[in-house]
Amino acid sequence: FRGVALDNCSFINCTGISTYSSSLYLYTVNNSRVRESTFEGGYGAGVTIWDAWDISLQAVNISYNGENLYLSSAHNISLINTIFVNTTASYSVTIEASTNVTFSSCLISDGYLGGVYLSDSQYIVFSDCNITKNDNFGLIYEPTALLHHLYLYHCHFSDTNGTGIQIQGGEGFIATWIYIENCTISGNNGNGILFQDVQNCTLQNNTIEYNHDHGLDFSGTTSSIN
Repeated sequence: FRGVALDNCSFINCTGISTYSSSLYLYTVNNSRVRESTFEGGYGAGVTIWDAWDISLQAVNISYNGENLYLSSAHNISLINTIFVNTTASYSVTIEASTNVTFSSCLISDGYLGGVYLSDSQYIVFSDCNITKNDNFGLIYEPTALLHHLYLYHCHFSDTNGTGIQIQGGEGFIATWIYIENCTISGNNGNGILFQDVQNCTLQNNTIEYNHDHGLDFSGTTSSIN
């Protein structure tokens, strides 16, 4: 499919039972947009974008699903002023094997397992996002595959029932070129930032305060902090 446009739509209480049965499932779709729409109350993912490219979601509400957003082999994806609130079974946002994904002015809140889960992806950007009140972590990468060029700009990671930002390399997997700039990481019930075996990370002009454990917990990491 090409050139799909969904404007001013509502998808309420859909009954998908896995990420294969989503309220909106975009598979091998390109050059398409979803705008001012709602995907709410499904058992599976609210929105799945799989093996797709050049997709834009703007002013979309994806809430109260088993998982709100699932990206796999998704490329050149933009999410603007979009809300991801309350999951009932999984992470709020999962990003796997994807490149050039940008979240701008988004709210990611109250994820059942956590806020954002990253795996095997590159050139991922979060700008002016509020990632708050998630369970376990706000954003996590675990050593399962490659992660490089992650950019966090002007974001808030707060009030997590765990660690705000957790990035772990090791076991033959690499996490590298991580940039966190002008962010606030506060009030988390674990560490503010946990880095293990991360290469080439830069932290600049951040506010890290009132976290339960360490503000910064670095192990086996090369970094620049300003």
